[in-house]
Amino acid sequence: MGENINIKEIWKIIKKNFYIPVLSVVIFGFSAFLYSKFSKPVYRATGKIYVGPSKIEIKSLNDVILTDYGERVIKTQIEIMKSSQVLKLAGEKLKLTQSYEGEDLDFLMKNISVSMVEGTYIIEVSSEYNSPQLARDMVNAIISAYFEFQKNTFTMDISNTLISITDRLTETKERLKKLEESLISFVKSNDVEDENENDNSLSKIKSLLVEKKTELIFLRSRYGDKHPLVITKEKEMKGMERLYEEEKKKEIEERERAIRFSILQRDVEAEREVYNTLLREMKRIDTLGNIKDMDIKLVESAKLPLHPVKPRPLRSSFFGAFVGLMFGIMIIFLLVSIDTTIEREGDIEENYNLPVLLSVSHIKFENFSEILKDNHPLYERFYSLLTLAGFISPDPKTFLVVSGTKDEGKTFVSFLFSSSLAKGGNKVLLIDMDFKGQKLKEILGVKGNYGLCDCLIGTLLTKDAIFETGIKNLHFLPSGNSPPIGPSLLLRTGFQRLYKELKESYDYIIIDTPPLLFYSHPLEIMNFVDFVLLVVRAGMTTKQDLKRTISMLKSCKAKAMGVVFNYAEEKRYYYRYYYSS
Repeated sequence: MGENINIKEIWKIIKKNFYIPVLSVVIFGFSAFLYSKFSKPVYRATGKIYVGPSKIEIKSLNDVILTDYGERVIKTQIEIMKSSQVLKLAGEKLKLTQSYEGEDLDFLMKNISVSMVEGTYIIEVSSEYNSPQLARDMVNAIISAYFEFQKNTFTMDISNTLISITDRLTETKERLKKLEESLISFVKSNDVEDENENDNSLSKIKSLLVEKKTELIFLRSRYGDKHPLVITKEKEMKGMERLYEEEKKKEIEERERAIRFSILQRDVEAEREVYNTLLREMKRIDTLGNIKDMDIKLVESAKLPLHPVKPRPLRSSFFGAFVGLMFGIMIIFLLVSIDTTIEREGDIEENYNLPVLLSVSHIKFENFSEILKDNHPLYERFYSLLTLAGFISPDPKTFLVVSGTKDEGKTFVSFLFSSSLAKGGNKVLLIDMDFKGQKLKEILGVKGNYGLCDCLIGTLLTKDAIFETGIKNLHFLPSGNSPPIGPSLLLRTGFQRLYKELKESYDYIIIDTPPLLFYSHPLEIMNFVDFVLLVVRAGMTTKQDLKRTISMLKSCKAKAMGVVFNYAEEKRYYYRYYYSS
């Protein structure tokens, strides 16, 4: 929706479109009721079995195995119950009953539910079906098939596993024996020395060699290369270097032997670990072989259900109504999210950084004479525009009333604002700059085709083009005939002279303009006006049009701007008169 809105605004949106969720609740609730009312009854049968820790004959302390019967083990048993082998056995048992006509395994899989009872070793097997007899028989057949499957497969599994581990244990024992023999042979044939001692010996020789080189450099610098002492030192150096190379070679050989020893030792340890693991597994399987019987018990067999669990029309209706409510609310917010029009005052103040000076509800002139009464509350509200504009621009005298597109209420805002100023005792001139529209002439009952255009051209004096209206202190200058040249050029050349003359004669000048996105000529007089009143109509003015209109006004360097929010939602207003824009 463009920006964050609070819970109060959300409630207002839902309240405004309340008919959508109401209609959705009725449709979904009634549809759910009809569906459940005419659906076939469904019966539920349930059986329970216990799958606990196995019974083990303990021969010694080494035979005790702590078996984990946690959630993972129970889930394994559930999967076994739902396996194709168990289902096949169950199908064969069901064929012996009169209620089963030989459906395939998918039939059982779709109509059987197997789950764990939380915090216990109990598995619950249930079935929901239209026939109470078949629902009961399916549950009992699954339980019986599971018992038979466990009985047939347990002994075979233990035997096969024991044979497999015995073979692997024999192979691992042979490999371990060979590796141990290789390690013993290597130790006997190689004297594995301590690496730290070799490193210390080589390090001493290297330090001595560095000292000899230092002495040789000193002797050369003092006696020269041919001196007997230098020659003697050079011979000592060569001997030391040969010794260093021999010791280094020995160290490399020692390290190679140590690495081979480590590899053999690691292989022996790894193989020994594998052997010990297999040995432990062998003992565990051997202990499991002493199990006399899996501790699986029938807790409760399925009984014939007497009452259906589905459908429940009343509960289905409530659920359908809830779904309908959620669906209706979702539709409301979907419609609001794709609506690109301005709906709230906050849309303007938060997103376009313009103050909303006045919010007025939708007004129609069904009773025009009542609107023109001196004590009508509308005039007091529109007069407040002058006060609020004064906080933004000091003592504004000339107001330009604009809008982006048609039918946003701009003309009637101009009329009501100028009328309120005139009723306040000010001498006011209302200028109609819309050369295409005649709305103000109709409201004020003005006859004649002359006006602003004739004054700008110079064919008529200004005082002869201005009309007095039925409202005291309010004068009106109509647009007159269509201009013979472009309105922009006409205003650019003639409005300055006219404005100077009018400004001296009137306290306030209100200028009504055509929509700026269709006719941009009012922008030519932007330098002469003190304040721009931008009219925005709720639910009609689009965000894109408002953005373009504001951009045009700012590009012409409008001195000050404020917004009149028209067709606002009625909430705190105390009048109920309506007009069409």
